[in-house]
Amino acid sequence: MWYVVLYLATLYAVRACHHVLGSPGAFSPYFHDKYVSHLWLVRGHGVAASLTLLLGPWLLSGWVRRCWPNLHRSLGKLYFAALIPAVAAGLVLSLMAFGGLWPRTALSLLSLGWGWTAWQAWSAVRRGRILDHQAWMLRHYALTLAAVSLRIQSALYCGLGADFPSIYGTLAWLSWVPNLLLAEVLIRRRRRSQA
Repeated sequence: MWYVVLYLATLYAVRACHHVLGSPGAFSPYFHDKYVSHLWLVRGHGVAASLTLLLGPWLLSGWVRRCWPNLHRSLGKLYFAALIPAVAAGLVLSLMAFGGLWPRTALSLLSLGWGWTAWQAWSAVRRGRILDHQAWMLRHYALTLAAVSLRIQSALYCGLGADFPSIYGTLAWLSWVPNLLLAEVLIRRRRRSQA
């Protein structure tokens, strides 16, 4: 499972950076005008969020935590440094998301949840509550992976003939709610096995 997450996170992080740093002419017509008029926000969010996608699997790796705890802490600090502008820009962009109130609400809640779960994880580790920190980071990275889920689901549904504008609002919710539910299942399973 870790290798699949690593592969998808790396693939989509590299693609996102290439996309947002490339020519604005390549932006989807649904997003083009807003992206071009807020290009620095789009690029800041895309690059910073891509860094969190890339670092996340390594931070969640028990092997890295056990064998290289100092590397884990350093990568964690870099992760949180990238996360601050990613969340801030993501929240601003979510308030003007394509498709109206339904996707704007979904993406705003995603941005707020992304920041809040990170804060909970940071607070837990600062208090020495390592198991709580790990649980909050799993929730948090599940929200980080919404970027991957949204792209996969968009490609799947549009490939099956769905009209993008009519499904985008639903996909905005489906990109993160199932991820968060899966994270909760994994956390509860882990807690039961440790009890």
